[in-house]
Amino acid sequence: MNFKKKADILKFAFLLILLWFLIGYVLLPILNVFLQVFTDNTGNFTYTVMGNYLSQPRNIKIIKNTLVLALSTVCVCSIIGTLLAFYINYRCNKFKTLKHLILLSPMMVPSIIIVVAFIQIYGQTGLLYSILETVLHIELPAYNFGGYLGIMLVHACTIYVYYYMNIYIALQYIDNSQLEAAKSLGASKWHVFIDVIFPNIKYAFIRSTFMTFIMGIASFAA
Repeated sequence: MNFKKKADILKFAFLLILLWFLIGYVLLPILNVFLQVFTDNTGNFTYTVMGNYLSQPRNIKIIKNTLVLALSTVCVCSIIGTLLAFYINYRCNKFKTLKHLILLSPMMVPSIIIVVAFIQIYGQTGLLYSILETVLHIELPAYNFGGYLGIMLVHACTIYVYYYMNIYIALQYIDNSQLEAAKSLGASKWHVFIDVIFPNIKYAFIRSTFMTFIMGIASFAA
C-alpha cells in the first residue's frame, strides 16, 4: 500500500468521524428539540407546546434578553477582535508571538473557569476591589458583579477571540504588494481598507459574526 492510499484511507476515516460527531452531537439533538416542541405525548404534530411557551410573558422576556445580549456581544466583540487582529498583524513589533498566544488563550480555558476568575478579580470581594480600598483608604460602595453589564464584560474579554482568530488568519493572505501599490497610487488609508483589505476579510468577518452570535446565545456560564 503506497503513501497516497494510506492518506486517502486516513482522510476517509477522519470524514467518517466528523460526520458521526455532526449527526450525533448536532443534528440529532436539534431534531429532538423540534420533535419535543411540535409533537404531543401521542406523537402527533401540534403547535400547543410552542403556543403555551410563548403565552408566558416571562418566556418572551427571556427570548428578548437573549437576542439583545447576543447582538450586543456581536457589536462589542467585532470591534475588539478586529482591532486586535489588525494590531497584531500591522502594528505589533515586539513579542508578537507571545501576544498572539495570550489573545488566543480564551479558547483554551473552559468558560465557567473564566467566569469564576472574573468574579474573583472584579467582584465585590475580589482582588481589584480590595486593592482599591487598601490604596484609597476608603470603603467603596457595595455593588453586584452581574446582570447585563457583568455578562457583557465577560463576553467582551473572551468571545472576541472568534473575530480575532478568523480575521488574523484572513489578513495573513493579503499580499502586501497590493497594499503598497494602492498607497503609491495615492489611495488614502480608508480606500486601502475598503478596496484592498475588506474584500479579503469580509467572509472571515461574516463567519465570525455567525459564530459570535451563537456563542452569545449559548453562553450559559456567563
